[in-house]
Amino acid sequence: MEKILSFIAPLPLGESFRFKLSIVRSWIFLGLCLGIIIFLMNLSTPTINSSGIGAYIIAAPIQLCIFGFIGLGIEKIRGRTPEYTGWYWWIYPIATWISLGIVMGLFLLTIALSLAGFKVPESKKRNSTRPRSRKIDPGKIREQLPDITPGELLDEMDDLFKNEEQRNGLNNQEKQVVNKLRKFDRSRLRSKLRDSLTNDEMEVLLFLILRLLGVELR
Repeated sequence: MEKILSFIAPLPLGESFRFKLSIVRSWIFLGLCLGIIIFLMNLSTPTINSSGIGAYIIAAPIQLCIFGFIGLGIEKIRGRTPEYTGWYWWIYPIATWISLGIVMGLFLLTIALSLAGFKVPESKKRNSTRPRSRKIDPGKIREQLPDITPGELLDEMDDLFKNEEQRNGLNNQEKQVVNKLRKFDRSRLRSKLRDSLTNDEMEVLLFLILRLLGVELR
């Protein structure tokens, strides 16, 4: 009885194991069952006759095995060693077929939308890193900046600083000021900028912020 069950399904069904030959036998048996079911469902179709059962019985197991080995090949390309429970190995070809169908469907949908001229809106994150140019009175920024703490400034501006660093857009003076802000300890991070930076450093920081925010001086 156990030998018959091992041919029908990969045992043990509730335990995980790697790919083995009994899995292929279970795919063949499952394909035979599906082939017979599909034949019976289409038996009433005028173009189907009793002699066509052979085509269903042969085609269904072959297709299941093909999709099963395609799934194994994809996992091997990704560097994975698949290890699943017996019941999942049993339906593994069907799961692969569904996954490939979803991927192909999304791919075709993307192509269709592109051909239709549909444009994907830009992400909010990208917009936030490079705001639109706007006119702000520099006098107000100059007045507010000294009263901001280094911690508050880094919370608001550090992403912009990092993006500019990745683009190599900071000059030596700007790099020194930004690095100085990041190296402050907690007590200094809570102090005011006017107590943490020199006048020259404040001036460098001011114009850096204006430039990153796209502010137009007037």
